[in-house]
Amino acid sequence: MTPLRRITHAAKLAHAYLTQPRGSAPLALHGIQRSGTNYADACLRRMRVRPVNQVVPLPRDDPRHKHFRWYADKSAIPAFLRRQFDNDLVVTDVEHLNRAARYRPDCAHVVMQKDRTAWLASACNWGLRMGWFPPEPEAALAELGPLVRDYEAYYAFWSDLAARFPDRVAVLELDALASDLGVLTEALDRLGVRYRRPPGFDGRIEEVPQSPADRARRITPEQVRARLEAG
Repeated sequence: MTPLRRITHAAKLAHAYLTQPRGSAPLALHGIQRSGTNYADACLRRMRVRPVNQVVPLPRDDPRHKHFRWYADKSAIPAFLRRQFDNDLVVTDVEHLNRAARYRPDCAHVVMQKDRTAWLASACNWGLRMGWFPPEPEAALAELGPLVRDYEAYYAFWSDLAARFPDRVAVLELDALASDLGVLTEALDRLGVRYRRPPGFDGRIEEVPQSPADRARRITPEQVRARLEAG
């Protein structure tokens, strides 16, 4: 990050902290790509919560990036993502993570998770659009093994922290949140993050950034399931 961008990020981060409701813990938002983080961010902003790691674009190997690979075994980062996500950071608890990412010591964390099969289909389609693979669907399906390993490592890390520090980390299922905003508000209450829910807001977002309703879906969850079952 250039010195100018570093100063800009610091200023915007300070603003994000200052605009949190008084007495609220700051919040960082996480999730592997295509897991619902943009939807969760849209809901949070409607409720006047601004995740502190969503204030400016960040390199994907920056520990404040929402997709950062915190898990210890970095060999689980797929080869086609290593250039962007490779890192050598290993942390053992929330306090260590907050220091490493330069968050406030009281920073809380919400982690979005999509059903694995649905996520694999989304990741394959996203990867085809982003050039992770050659442009044929079969090339994406051939990479299901590395994607599964990445997904399992990502959520094993966060699930462990959520189990050990339930007042600091919450892992939320996308489908559950999409059907009941209370999944998010209950987590925020437990984490000590204050919010202002607009009257009548039930979590419906007309269009989520990076997720247009008419986007192409060349690979389906059924195709993923069949390929996994075939070994």
